[in-house]
Amino acid sequence: MKRSLVFLILLSAWTCNAMQEEDVTQLPGYVDLSQFLHKNKELTTEVEISNPLLSLVAGAAAQEDAELSRMLRVIKLIKIYSFDVKPDEVAALNERIQSADAGLIKDHWERFVKVREGKELTTVYLKKDKEQVVGLALLSVDQKEAAFINIVGAIDLKAMNRLGEKFNISKLDSLRSSGNKP
Repeated sequence: MKRSLVFLILLSAWTCNAMQEEDVTQLPGYVDLSQFLHKNKELTTEVEISNPLLSLVAGAAAQEDAELSRMLRVIKLIKIYSFDVKPDEVAALNERIQSADAGLIKDHWERFVKVREGKELTTVYLKKDKEQVVGLALLSVDQKEAAFINIVGAIDLKAMNRLGEKFNISKLDSLRSSGNKP
């Protein structure tokens, strides 16, 4: 009985905290990834990890990996969408990425990786607030798959590869290949 009561109290506190979380869509590092989704496309990957769960994972990782734990505590959102594409859909997705590129640049996002290889395109953007990186967006399409990632919160680029490893986000490998230079 005592154990159930403690669990209920902790669950209630966590739920109240989750409900009081700020609206991440209003934070400067947020990108609306829904603009890249097709109504008739089934997502092969759909991940949305918000602050309450990230804090829980950070707490669990604290003893094993203090650096990763510190990084997760200040991340507000990790959102990932990917879906299969057919070769004839690549050009339209590239156009959407190019359109989004102009909007992100206009909104003071800094593009620091852009890789074109044939019809394939990958771009990575950072949003800064003063000297602190507060958002990362990755937009990528190739002949088989499209992937879109947005990470919102105070981001340590040197630790970002660890986040990719922890949550199996292979697309964050482009940060390593860029030399971690913003």
